[in-house]
Amino acid sequence: AADSWGAARAGGGAGGGAVWRVAAGWAVGRARNRDGGGAALGAMLVCGSLPFVVATGFFATPDAPLLAFWAGTLYFLERAILGERRRAWLGAGVCLGLALLSKYTVVLLVPSVVLFLAFDRRSRTTLGRPDPYLATVLALLIFMPVLFWNADNDWISFAFQSTRRMGTAAGNSLPPLLAFAILPLTPPGLLL
Repeated sequence: AADSWGAARAGGGAGGGAVWRVAAGWAVGRARNRDGGGAALGAMLVCGSLPFVVATGFFATPDAPLLAFWAGTLYFLERAILGERRRAWLGAGVCLGLALLSKYTVVLLVPSVVLFLAFDRRSRTTLGRPDPYLATVLALLIFMPVLFWNADNDWISFAFQSTRRMGTAAGNSLPPLLAFAILPLTPPGLLL
């Protein structure tokens, strides 16, 4: 990953450079591990051209550290699962725990990984090893202060992010979600 940090060092603006570099560093490292230098360059170009990635560093939102640690989690998961480096599970656990401190939605990555491990024949044996479970415990230990605080405060932040938010967000529906997801893939969306 150290080489990928250096490769990503060239991009980013004054305020958003650090977050962009961290996220791009993890993405470049993961692409290089799987497909070599050409894919690594492509990953860096994609990270640098996505407005969301670049913009996260310019605004004080939880999305900036979430993006960085989500990319780190994916990097270490690739090393652990596809690269078969068992110690990489520790990095995945640390990054997942730090991503959870940023924004709770990263928890959706966990069932995705479990489903992949369950359905990928080559990776299925990983579920019989202690490594993914130790990574989960490590992530929970990092996230533990948030759990303790919420336990003392009637689970207020979890309620805000789940039932309360769903109950008050009358404008949320599937058609606008699909429109916002598909728009960037259309020619006008790319031009914007």
